[in-house]
Amino acid sequence: MVWLRHWFKSLRRSEADRCDPQDAPSPQTPEAGLRLVHSDGTSADRAAPPKLGHLARSTGDFSSYGRSQQAAIAEHLGDDAMRSGRAAEAAAHYHESVKLWPLFGNTQKAAEAFLEAGDLEMALRFAENQVERSRRETGHQTEETADAHASLSLVQVACGDLAGAEVSARAALRIDRITGREKDAAHARHLSALGQVLIARRKIDEAGEVLERALPLARKTLGSKHSDLGPIYAGLAVVKDAQGAPKLAAKFERLRQRLPHPGP
Repeated sequence: MVWLRHWFKSLRRSEADRCDPQDAPSPQTPEAGLRLVHSDGTSADRAAPPKLGHLARSTGDFSSYGRSQQAAIAEHLGDDAMRSGRAAEAAAHYHESVKLWPLFGNTQKAAEAFLEAGDLEMALRFAENQVERSRRETGHQTEETADAHASLSLVQVACGDLAGAEVSARAALRIDRITGREKDAAHARHLSALGQVLIARRKIDEAGEVLERALPLARKTLGSKHSDLGPIYAGLAVVKDAQGAPKLAAKFERLRQRLPHPGP
């Protein structure tokens, strides 16, 4: 599941790129310094995810403000568990966060954690929910919905629904064209996702063409040393090996190994 987790990380970076810096919580709000209690009984002051408090303030709806704080705490505990490799525990925390704050809980993180924990049914449920929510809240042809489709494609690969995964990955690219993101890093990540889906479907030549489109765009938009190039290099290594070009396969594998670790 490591390669799928890396894809999820890169797609979450696409989401982070869209965050408004004004979303950061004000120091005067309770959410600016929540105290978290970890599973071992220790505690730490941590900043809450910025979007939750900002949305409550911007809508003027403070009736559920306590629940947003609880959801923020649960999400942070999930982040801590994922960093420590405790995917099942992280999934439980993210699930709780979504239950506490259904409209804004991070269903993509939940899908990633359940996938890492091997609970494919729950991973698929949350990934599909992310697509539905993005469509409902932002529209069918938006950047958010494109990222949700790409994330769903990765879960569908793990679940063995390769035909569905290809449909989802292509939907992300189609939306990229509509929204004018074909020169953005997000488009490179979406191309990478489609390339990996095509490898899983044994469409090797087409996968190679897609990944060779993704690589220069990723290098241009992310830099030649960015960890998100890893899945592209890995995919190209598989493609070249299948095409009978072991020297090229070894070259791409060496390039992948030289990249920085993507982190937790």
